Amino acid sequence: MAGPEGAQEAVETFNKRLDAVQAREVNALASAYAPVNSAARKNAAALAKVAKAKDLKPWQVMRLGMMKDLEKQVAGEMKQFTDIATAQITQGQAAAVVLSQEMTEAAMAAGLPPGITPNMLARQGVTWSRLPREAFANFVGISADGAPLGKLLEPLGPDTVRAVREGVGEGIALGYSPRKTADLVSLKSGMGLTRALAISRTETLRAHREASRLQYAANPDLIKGYRRMAAKDDRVCMACIVLDGNLYGNDQALDAHVNCRCAIVPEMVTYGDLGMTIPEPPKPEGALGWFNSQSPAVQKKMMGAGKYKAFNAGAIDYFDFVKKTRHPVWGTTAVVTPIKEIVTDMGGPLTQWLAHEAAKEAAIKVATKKTIKKAKPKLPSTEAEVIPKRREVTNVSSRFKGPADDLAKWEDAPDDLSRVSNVQILNATPEGQELGIAIESWASGGNEAHRRGATKWLSGSNDLIEEGERLGAQIAEAVSVSPPLNVKTHRGFIFNGKSIDEVEEIYKVGAKTDVQISSFSIDTDIAERFAGRGIDAANNTSVVLNVEPGAKGLNVSPVSRYLSEKERILHGRFEVIKVHREIGGYSPKDMLGKPVPSVLHVDIRQINNFVREGR
Repeated sequence: MAGPEGAQEAVETFNKRLDAVQAREVNALASAYAPVNSAARKNAAALAKVAKAKDLKPWQVMRLGMMKDLEKQVAGEMKQFTDIATAQITQGQAAAVVLSQEMTEAAMAAGLPPGITPNMLARQGVTWSRLPREAFANFVGISADGAPLGKLLEPLGPDTVRAVREGVGEGIALGYSPRKTADLVSLKSGMGLTRALAISRTETLRAHREASRLQYAANPDLIKGYRRMAAKDDRVCMACIVLDGNLYGNDQALDAHVNCRCAIVPEMVTYGDLGMTIPEPPKPEGALGWFNSQSPAVQKKMMGAGKYKAFNAGAIDYFDFVKKTRHPVWGTTAVVTPIKEIVTDMGGPLTQWLAHEAAKEAAIKVATKKTIKKAKPKLPSTEAEVIPKRREVTNVSSRFKGPADDLAKWEDAPDDLSRVSNVQILNATPEGQELGIAIESWASGGNEAHRRGATKWLSGSNDLIEEGERLGAQIAEAVSVSPPLNVKTHRGFIFNGKSIDEVEEIYKVGAKTDVQISSFSIDTDIAERFAGRGIDAANNTSVVLNVEPGAKGLNVSPVSRYLSEKERILHGRFEVIKVHREIGGYSPKDMLGKPVPSVLHVDIRQINNFVREGR
């Protein structure tokens, strides 16, 4: 097997050997920690027995000489443990670096296009550059922040002593037996081992990835970058699932979280890079494809019950699972967004949405019980069921997004359209069959136009494009009188028929550009997803416009059919203030296309408003 599938298979093979290295570390650290746990259990039980016999209060126990002796013993055992852990993790890092040298060369050879071999390229002057072992010295015995590894483990001693004190005090305060108090102390003191194991895995895998990345960077004629590869099992986090397949430059460190098992697969030169007009080999299945093939039970376990429910209801999407944060040691990390921080596509907190759904379900159960008592038995029928006809409505919610029959889902929303305060012309479907119109009631007649457009859309009318053209001037004026936005907005698109150099020539700093009524997003990931569509076509360039705060625009998310796009409508003349290229655009292939190799980012600021008739 050759090409991208071959490179991924080679990396997966070496990952199994790396797993064996980590297994040895785990066993060694667990054995080294046993004396700490044993000392904590034995002495805590004895201390609790004395406290019970003398009916001592927790504060009195903390002053006993026995407590001081316990603390000293645990501190001494932890000092020995951290010394052993430092040596073990350093040894694991060294083994991981050696594996990285073997893995990178094997993945390179396996990842070349079918029929192309390293020897063939060597005859053309393109050879594999193997770095000396001295180049990887900074990855062994050193943590991610550049400090000696021992410094990262040093706090474990005082923290474990503190945990033992808390366990003793809590057990005595709750009146636990000596044995139960010892169990509690053992549980709390185990945090030292848990954190040591997390450091061990994180630093060992980081050393392997960073050494691999350094080797990739030493061979730019063969390796253009690397792709993130998430593990495919039910222990992997959803952040890694969503980010799987992202393309990174060789100068970019992977934004891995603590305990992250993601690997980096080389992005090799292709037939096209070699000047050959041969169809490229297929890409391997990504983690999102794997996840989508899993049973509902597995998906629910991995997402969490609340997020799973919201995802399947369309209240959140894949990108809501990912949050970028800054770790003091390991730098930028991609983690799973806590449920309390997620905002639904309707604009409210996910926790509020879940509470509302739970209340609705409870109400339905009560109503169902009452209905069952009165319901008549259903007679057997051989006739086909009658599908209810779409009905026209006059009062619709500001959150409408589907057939009128679905309005019951939002019965809590206001029925009076005069309360709607946003403007949007929704994009036509690929078939051009419908265009949703939602006009802000900022002037007399606006409410009527909104009501008429919404009613026609919900009843399946197809004449809305004409209606949209008639109302275009009103929308442009509504944007122009809107208050300035206090956030950045972004728009991603494809510039057809021009190379990235040609497009960069157009968007020079100081250049002026007119933006017609257009959809922007406050989320850069959304913009880059749209910049990924059509990237495989020849001479297409991905562009993301980044608008500085202060531009006039309307928040249309509450009335959008595409709530996850976090949409704002902008319009006016803008000035280019900064232009830069970004390697490794973001566009999961299961949604809008393949990841973008590079994106031209154009930072602009609004300099004036304008209104165009009919658009």
